[in-house]
Amino acid sequence: PPASAVDLRVRESVHVTDDQTLEGTLVVNGEFLHVDGVIRGDVFALVEQMTVRGRIEGNLFAVARDLELSGEVDGSTHAGAENLNVDAQIRGNLYTVSDLLTLAPEARVGRDAFHLGERVRIEGDVHRDLITGGKHVEIRGSVGRDFETWARRAKILPTARIAGNVVAHVRDESDLEVAEAALVGGETSIEPLDSVRHGRFAR
Repeated sequence: PPASAVDLRVRESVHVTDDQTLEGTLVVNGEFLHVDGVIRGDVFALVEQMTVRGRIEGNLFAVARDLELSGEVDGSTHAGAENLNVDAQIRGNLYTVSDLLTLAPEARVGRDAFHLGERVRIEGDVHRDLITGGKHVEIRGSVGRDFETWARRAKILPTARIAGNVVAHVRDESDLEVAEAALVGGETSIEPLDSVRHGRFAR
């Protein structure tokens, strides 16, 4: 059914079924939010579990324990979760914080991606820059411009394609592993991890 400009749903579970289209902003605070249909506006969610298999024609702001994105987000995605799996088409930027981030092989980020967390696994495509901070970072997919990371250990695996530069803030050169078959279009440089205390990452 038609919705008002701001659809505020507090302390409840919400399921937008595949035959539903909601007009305007959706705000949810409850146990879960499942989006199988279309939301023509921004989404703000504070829930235990969230899945997006449909389409959000706006920006997504979400905090959840478990978050799975496998649909479409026309704007940017800002998300915090314990477990975050992205297999979606995100046409804007992707800003995330989670213990584990997986950007699946079919996932596409139209602009930049920024992530903080324990483990990062990038198998999909980031159209512009990728910036990560975490303990373990693996790049298997493609980055359209530069890749910069602050990590205990970073791996650029054979299937990785990075069009620009690679800058790794690690404690030792051995903490960055670049496979021979990986393609890096620009320069690869290593900067001491301690230097970030006085750098832009600290700010």
